[in-house]
Amino acid sequence: MGKKPVANSRKYGCPKSAGEEEIMPRNYIRKTTRQNWDEQAMIKAIEAVKQGMPYKAASKQFLVPLMALKRRVKGKNVYAVGGTKMLGSIKKVFTDEQELELVQHIKDNEETMYGFTVDDVRKFAFEIAERNKIRHPFSTTSRKAGKDWLRGFRQRHPDITLRAPE
Repeated sequence: MGKKPVANSRKYGCPKSAGEEEIMPRNYIRKTTRQNWDEQAMIKAIEAVKQGMPYKAASKQFLVPLMALKRRVKGKNVYAVGGTKMLGSIKKVFTDEQELELVQHIKDNEETMYGFTVDDVRKFAFEIAERNKIRHPFSTTSRKAGKDWLRGFRQRHPDITLRAPE
């Protein structure tokens, strides 16, 4: 009897070959419709049920799941778990206001003829996170924000321009 050929060596945890690259997904696409309802609609539906509207009618009128509505009214699920949807496991490092301040600082430096390089922005983002004691996934050894963070930052703020390093 001969040996069976291994169909896919990557499947069994073998290291990748020289020409093979690992590709990370850049844009998360939500694959489910679970928890796809508005928290304000849930609050209105709860009030309507407490005023005498049937569960099923409130569920249809306010477009919230029937069982979630029943749990909320009975007090078994008090917290607003369904109202906050996380797209993937990535959390934002800076708030919207902090990011706008960072963008404004970059634009101010552009106007004074001193533009930021890509590396400068990464270092500056790390410094801001450290100075404000914000939890971040940035590298403490290189003391810079990651390339993925920078890619997302530039996609969120396409109006900024970064100069090429000299």
